[in-house]
Amino acid sequence: MNYELVSKLALEETDKYKNEISLLRKRNEILRNEVDNLKDMIIKLQEDKKTLEDEVTSLKGALKFKEEEKKQSFSYYS
Repeated sequence: MNYELVSKLALEETDKYKNEISLLRKRNEILRNEVDNLKDMIIKLQEDKKTLEDEVTSLKGALKFKEEEKKQSFSYYS
């Protein structure tokens, strides 16, 4: 009789652990997907950053050109 009780408790504990393992696997899968999404987001943000840095560099060049153009005064009537 004791063996039956111990066996039943062991089976219940095994089922409990199986459920826990299943939940942990699902949680790990969700976390892996989140990590992949975050990696993709980081790559996109780095690309956007590079684009914006290039645009800033271009605008600085245009501003410098305009400032130099203002410094040079051409006389059209000389």
